[in-house]
Amino acid sequence: MKLISPEEKDKMLLIPTSRKRGKAHPVRLRLENLEPSQILHIPREDFKWKNRTPLYFISQIEKESDKKFELLEQADEKGWVVERVK
Repeated sequence: MKLISPEEKDKMLLIPTSRKRGKAHPVRLRLENLEPSQILHIPREDFKWKNRTPLYFISQIEKESDKKFELLEQADEKGWVVERVK
C-alpha cells in the first residue's frame, strides 16, 4: 500500500462503494452510460469472466431500463462490439 496524490486519484477509474459489487464492473458502467448510436469495443482482456460474455450485463440493463443493445463478437475472438440501438 502507498499514499497517493490527488492527481493520481483523479487518473484512476473509481466507483463509489455504496453501489452493489455486481453492478460496479467497469464494463457494465460503460454500457450503462452509452448514448443511442454509440458503439463500444470491449477487448477480451477487459472481460475475463469464465463462461460469460457482455451479454450478461446487457440483459440485466435491458430488463432494468428501456435501453436496447446489439452485441457482436469479433471473428478472431479477441473481443466484442456493442452498439446502443435505443
